Amino acid sequence: MYKAPVSRIGVSDLHWAPLTEDPVKGTPKYGEVQALPHLKSAAVSRNASTASNHADNRVVETASQLGDKTLTLGLIDVPPDVMAVWYGLEYEKGGLFVGEINPIYIAVMYKYTYSDGTFRYIRHGKVKPTLSDETTDTKAGSVSFQNGTYAFGAADFNNGKPSEMLVNSDDPELPEGMDAAAIERNFFADPNWKPADGDKFPPAEDGGTGGEDEGTPEV
Repeated sequence: MYKAPVSRIGVSDLHWAPLTEDPVKGTPKYGEVQALPHLKSAAVSRNASTASNHADNRVVETASQLGDKTLTLGLIDVPPDVMAVWYGLEYEKGGLFVGEINPIYIAVMYKYTYSDGTFRYIRHGKVKPTLSDETTDTKAGSVSFQNGTYAFGAADFNNGKPSEMLVNSDDPELPEGMDAAAIERNFFADPNWKPADGDKFPPAEDGGTGGEDEGTPEV
């Protein structure tokens, strides 16, 4: 059984990978998973709506539906070479040329920290970056940290399956031996990984790579 709920107290460990092949049938393929430091916030807007049908002066039935989903990440900054990949911009010898954009689909992964030291791992397997507005203020009498906000349009499904997946590190239904360390090694190494796959990236001391420099497996 699940324990009593505890509160989220943090978000961290942002990773992303380009979606390179998105077949109608078969497993999606991703490029190299990359860490992107300094994640400050993550928000998902599902734009859900609920309608009510009235009869005999009361509500007799309701229906709910998800709308367009948006992922918004707060980051200290995104480097130009990453922006070039996300938005399909020209990047040459340190210069990023911002013109017409041609954004690609990517997978985005991060984790929540809970007050009892457990984690929730979240993956959005198919999102497309949107070039956001920027505002920067001048220096004044006191320091004011100014960070970036980055929005992504999220697809509901990826190859016929929901593109969003979450895993709690203390879920009682996890396979035997699948602890937080094993989840972290696998979750951030392969955007297609799910707990039922088991420990595909054992620790380096056990002869594995620990999820480092392995790349996304070809399926």
